[in-house]
Amino acid sequence: MKKRKKKRNEEEEEKEEKGRERREGRERKRKRKRKRKRKRKRKRKRKRKKRKKRKKKKKKKKKKKKKKKKRRRRRRRKKKKKKKKKKKKKKKKKKKKKKKKKKKKKKKEEEEEEEEEEEEEEEEEEEEEEEEEERRRRRRRRRRREEEEEEEKEEEEEGRRRRRRRRRRRRDSKL
Repeated sequence: MKKRKKKRNEEEEEKEEKGRERREGRERKRKRKRKRKRKRKRKRKRKRKKRKKRKKKKKKKKKKKKKKKKRRRRRRRKKKKKKKKKKKKKKKKKKKKKKKKKKKKKKKEEEEEEEEEEEEEEEEEEEEEEEEEERRRRRRRRRRREEEEEEEKEEEEEGRRRRRRRRRRRRDSKL
């Protein structure tokens, strides 16, 4: 009776383990799909932002040129003597602004790349942790099985010893 119960329990545990492994496999596939979708969405967003920035820049440049021409005409009429000095100063400032813009772009791109790398590292760490947990579970299952097998062997040996004792007693009593 005990052996039958143990066999049933073992079969049920094996079925449960198979079911768990299947579920875990499905969850892994789902996570991978989600990661791929997220990456695709990020790429699309970046491309859209870049396209919008290019379009906006082209439009802004045209507007700024018109405004600058008007300002220059007004200043020429009002201040003819200080014209040259102001032009030189403005040119220097413009150069500095361009450098700053380039630096800002580089910083933004570097920050975005760093964020992507951090996210990928976090995802890899999560996958490694999941794999370690699975390994631990498998080790525990193996230990349980080994312990159960050892217990069964011990019980069988005890049963054999009892039978031998009974046989000896019967022989002794007959003699």
